Amino acid sequence: IHITCSTGDVRNRVYYTLKGRWVNTIKTYDNSMLPQDVRDLIIDSYPRFKIFGVVLEVHVGQKMAHLVLIENDKAWKRIKVVEGEYEEYESYKKSL
Repeated sequence: IHITCSTGDVRNRVYYTLKGRWVNTIKTYDNSMLPQDVRDLIIDSYPRFKIFGVVLEVHVGQKMAHLVLIENDKAWKRIKVVEGEYEEYESYKKSL
């Protein structure tokens, strides 16, 4: 079961079990709202890429992850950032 609502420019999807227990929350918002520390980490780590599109902010238990789209002329990547650590979550080559 999930509930969808918006708070300003943030779209929220909150998931619950059938017994009403919270499972996770996913927030979606424009990359201009990305926290500066996450933005700086990605820009420093991927200097030939630019951040674009929307950000997914996923909350599960006490953990939070940001899933951020980046691109250059040759590829798109989704970077997952959790507690100051990052990894490539998805990577796609563009058709030339």
